[in-house]
This record gives sequence, C-alpha cells and structure tokens, in this order.
Amino acid sequence: MPQPSPNIETTGQFEAEADAEKAFDESIEACQCFSVEREVWGRHIIAVKAGECIGKKFRIDRLLIPNERFINHGWTAGPIGIEIKKSNVKIGKPISQILDYKSAIFQSKKLGYARILPTYIFLFPMGRVHGDVASILAQNQIGGIEHRNGYKNELVARVGEVSLFSIDINTGTIDINKNAFRTGYKNGSR
Repeated sequence: MPQPSPNIETTGQFEAEADAEKAFDESIEACQCFSVEREVWGRHIIAVKAGECIGKKFRIDRLLIPNERFINHGWTAGPIGIEIKKSNVKIGKPISQILDYKSAIFQSKKLGYARILPTYIFLFPMGRVHGDVASILAQNQIGGIEHRNGYKNELVARVGEVSLFSIDINTGTIDINKNAFRTGYKNGSR
C-alpha cells in the first residue's frame, strides 16, 4: 500500500501573511542585492492545462530584479519571482499557484513595462524539501526561501535539495552556488 505524502508546511513564526511580507521586505531590502517590485501583474502566455485561458491575469507578490552587486557575485539567472504565505501553511496550494506563474509573463513598471519571465520562483518562508517533492520542484525551477539563522540574519534560497544562494544580511556575504543553475534542466527518464 502506498505511503501518504508527508505534510510539508511553510516555516517561520509568521501568524499572518502581512507579517511574512514585512519580514521578507525588510530582509531583501537590507541585503541590497535587488530592485524589488511588489504585487506585479502578469498574464498567461502558455496554456499548460486543459481549459486554461491564455491571457488570464495573475499577480505575483514580489519580483526581484538583481542589481550589479548580485550579478557581480555570479548570478546569471535573471529576475526572481516570490510568493509569500504565512507560516504553517501546507505548500500544495501555493506551489500550484507558482506552477501557474511559471507559464505567465509579468510586466515590470520599474523596467519601463518590460515583460519578465522569472527563471526561478520561490515560496517564502519555505525550508528544504526532500525526495520526490524536491525533484518535482527542481524540475520546474521552483524553490523555497527562508531565514536560515533567525529573523533577518540570513536568507537562503533552495531549489530541490540544493542551496542556490544565501545572503548574510549582517556581514553582506553573498554565496551563489553556480553549479545549482543546472538543477531542473534534466530531461527524460531518470
């Protein structure tokens, strides 16, 4: 008999989504690595499910445009999407929402209304996941981002079981795992 999937939930101590948004915004602004755009509208450009409409509108919580500092540390994957939820939320629905975002293009006001297709989209706050769930998320370039060592200390972003980048907000240290950029590009049987 198959074993049920474990309940994987968002991490942290955020009782409301607004608390999680505030903590994320404070941390991401303190790291000085991104231009941040909030509540960015986008539209479906690919119908990936039966009955889905091309042109359906979506709003992603944050769009992060890497600045020169982050790029000089080795980031080559372009803009990043962020979906934010409160703590202790099962990740199924937010990940489904993010999968919809992966077939959408977002319009950035800060970049002169340029259309952006984020390579990676992260759920905040979400810790490391393992096994089949990690593999599916990695294949779709979806991951989690959380405070590793407490509130406002260090942000770590993971895709699958691999750390993609970490930013120590206190010291300004940026660690980008360039080998992780290959995560999610494997095709065919495994």
